[in-house]
Amino acid sequence: MNIEGKIKNLFQVIIDETKNNNDFAEKISCVFTESKPVQVHKNKRKPALFHPIIILDEKGEEALLHSLNKLDIDQLKDIVAEYGMDPAKKVMRWKKKEKFVAHIIEVSHNRLKKGNAFRE
Repeated sequence: MNIEGKIKNLFQVIIDETKNNNDFAEKISCVFTESKPVQVHKNKRKPALFHPIIILDEKGEEALLHSLNKLDIDQLKDIVAEYGMDPAKKVMRWKKKEKFVAHIIEVSHNRLKKGNAFRE
């Protein structure tokens, strides 16, 4: 087989794998967007029940506080993990629900305000 045929086969393998393997597809996508792939962990947490920034933006801090207080610590950890709210890897070791709630609210406020200097 000539080099052209080998290259076509290689790309067909990549295309097929991209269609069948979401993790692989994300890694390939990152090559084109020049971003880092999301690390997939074996002990991946459950999906977050809601996005705290959306609730804060649409309904306000009281609604977010009320929604967060309904959750248990594991569900709060799911939010922290899914939305990357623990880059220093300290928050996940906390034991008090109140600390998680306060942290999520603080990070949500900070992210919601990010870029305000450039908005009118």
